[in-house]
Amino acid sequence: MPTKKFQAETMMEALQLVQKELGSEAIVLSSREVPLGQPWQVWRKPGIEVIAMAPDKKQQPNSQQKKAAPVVKPRQDGQGVDWQESTAQIEWVSDQTEDKPAKKPVNPYYQTETQTVPNPSVKRSSEDQNRYIERQKAAVNSSVIKREPSVVFPADKPAVQTVPGRQIPNTQPPSTQMDQKLSTRIPEGLAQTQQRLVAQGVDQGLVDRLVQTTLTAFSPALLADESRSMTLVRKQLEAGLNVEENFLTIVPNKIICLVGASGSGKTTTISKLAVHFSKSLGKKVIWVSADTVRAGAIAETRAYADAIGVPLRLVYTPEDLTNLIQANHQADVLLIDTPGYNPCDEEQMVELGAMLTRLPERSTYLVSPATTKEADLIQAVASLGLFKIRGLIITKMDETYSFGSVYNFVYQSQLPMVLFSSGKQILGDLRQATAGKIVSALFGKGWD
Repeated sequence: MPTKKFQAETMMEALQLVQKELGSEAIVLSSREVPLGQPWQVWRKPGIEVIAMAPDKKQQPNSQQKKAAPVVKPRQDGQGVDWQESTAQIEWVSDQTEDKPAKKPVNPYYQTETQTVPNPSVKRSSEDQNRYIERQKAAVNSSVIKREPSVVFPADKPAVQTVPGRQIPNTQPPSTQMDQKLSTRIPEGLAQTQQRLVAQGVDQGLVDRLVQTTLTAFSPALLADESRSMTLVRKQLEAGLNVEENFLTIVPNKIICLVGASGSGKTTTISKLAVHFSKSLGKKVIWVSADTVRAGAIAETRAYADAIGVPLRLVYTPEDLTNLIQANHQADVLLIDTPGYNPCDEEQMVELGAMLTRLPERSTYLVSPATTKEADLIQAVASLGLFKIRGLIITKMDETYSFGSVYNFVYQSQLPMVLFSSGKQILGDLRQATAGKIVSALFGKGWD
């Protein structure tokens, strides 16, 4: 039998569509969560997709052709009637019958304890329709397929929640309960280390797990010393981060795209990369700027390019970008500065996507200030998930003393850190990112 897909915002609405088009005896094969809307849309509402088919009338038992007249019995609750067929081979019993055990339903795709066979000549009441929908909904609950998030996290690390003030789900007791249990047995040195991390904004659930792991693995006498406790916890913190190494010694790709929100530091970072690749590595660099809408963007970019002696090319459309790449194939490195985007603006995201899809061989890096909130970092990566972000360049490292949100995001997303940047000077102020530097910043020892 042919199957058909039905999509709606809720399971109830999807089953109503099934019943309306295929009838009340339609067979639901499966259901899953899917995004609704056009495929090109970045933000799409979640919905339910149900696959169903109409019942096969040819498979009805032959005995139905010789069945006796239907028997109409009043319900015990006085609400309508039940209809029961009397046949020699198959006995159909309503869900209100108590004197005979109900037979297993013929439907091979799901099972219910009892099944009422409706009379085709009697119109189904609204109460019957609701009961049918609830029965179908309960039957397919076990087959619902959950969609994986756009940003995939390691199996041994809990998923990130975007609600401010959330606690990361884990198998441990709530942090407040854990604090009460651990406070009576945490050595002084480890307790001070715990307080430092919480003050920096490191996720409370992660800190509690680190403390519990450290208590389990090491003796209380060793953990009484703060410096030793800090060293042990630092090693665990560093082990949870990913880093793309050798970015400043080996050019990762011929086409390097930087994306980020307005004011994140993309233009300044490209100027520093252009100086490094051309002066330190001796590469032929071309600066390509697609940031032509922002007020003063062209003048700023031209001033940087003239100061460092790197050729500058401006592009206004995706077609311009394609033609420029083909015309400058002899260059060693093409640094592409994209327009600043608003992750909440669908039109801007579509324009950015149209630009990036013209560069299938690119390496794309997200540029974000160290002052960005963790929730905003999560939203940025979620909105750019289709563009295959390769790593994270953290700018404005000198403008904050709190690095907990950066650590939380890198730990949860496992997006590799690439570079640390600070200041607006073209020469210097660009460092290879390491796990040790960001963890040192958590303990106030400086990231550089």
